[in-house]
Amino acid sequence: MSPSAEEPQGIILPSRPMLMAGGIAALAAAGGGLAVLITLTLVGWITAPHVGIGGGLAGVLRSAGLLWLIAHHVQVTVRGIGPIGLLPLGLVLVPGALIARAGRWMTTAGYVTRLRHVSYAALAIACPYALFTAAVAVACRTPAAAPSLLQA
Repeated sequence: MSPSAEEPQGIILPSRPMLMAGGIAALAAAGGGLAVLITLTLVGWITAPHVGIGGGLAGVLRSAGLLWLIAHHVQVTVRGIGPIGLLPLGLVLVPGALIARAGRWMTTAGYVTRLRHVSYAALAIACPYALFTAAVAVACRTPAAAPSLLQA
């Protein structure tokens, strides 16, 4: 098959829309960061006495989700204590590196070919990431701890 006259040789055009690719990149970044924290929380739950995290495996997943939200500087209101807002710098590196990797993937996959495409790619990653974060905030809400949906 010969290249067409409109498409220059050597340029590979992306096969899916930028919004779909940004959604895939955002969910991979968010899911990867959450998977790391789930793994660490699960290892802690298995090796430690089961008094720290109640509720079995569901409690482990909720605790990992809350840690993931805290890594994004989402304020969590704990009943009897009040609002808690932390910014653990070590945990911030994981989502930051994953989002940077998602942006780099969008660039190398050919979705960003001009300077004006950078803002479109950033929105294509940020919107699904924010929706995923809000879904995690809703899923981790308990009577004892309630993450802020607006900050998520």
